[in-house]
Amino acid sequence: MKVAVRPGAWRIHRGERPHGAAVAGKLLKAAYLGSFFEYTFETVLGNIFVVSPDLTRMLEPGG
Repeated sequence: MKVAVRPGAWRIHRGERPHGAAVAGKLLKAAYLGSFFEYTFETVLGNIFVVSPDLTRMLEPGG
């Protein structure tokens, strides 16, 4: 089975896992593109590409 998830549909949580479904991951790449950040996370599901409009705090690769 394959599933497609829009890059902007993912939510990024730091620290404790949120209630409900969650996928832990390690941040591999981060890029600032003016009005949003692009992130690539390594997870048990494979690499996941995420787009985040949260410009208040950039995540650092390796975390």
